[in-house]
Amino acid sequence: MKHKKKTNKLLDVTPTKAPVEKLIDGKDIRHIRVDLDIKQSELAQRMGIATATLSRIEKGRNLMSRPYYKLLMYVVHDLEAERHVKVSYVFKDA
Repeated sequence: MKHKKKTNKLLDVTPTKAPVEKLIDGKDIRHIRVDLDIKQSELAQRMGIATATLSRIEKGRNLMSRPYYKLLMYVVHDLEAERHVKVSYVFKDA
């Protein structure tokens, strides 16, 4: 009795990476922090992310994801109200 070799009938499709939209530049985040007079570690803490993560985003090593962008937007609005200052950066709808 001969056994047939099993073959995978699914197509071998290599995943393609969709272009990632750059929501905000690291320089813009730095300018926001300067406008708010806040340290990177404090902003990261308020966002609930690691300081190293925010540092990599500011340095351009990582792109900011959409959830982090929305989180940044809400935290900045809260800080503006709390400190009675206005940042020069205008957030785009995410």
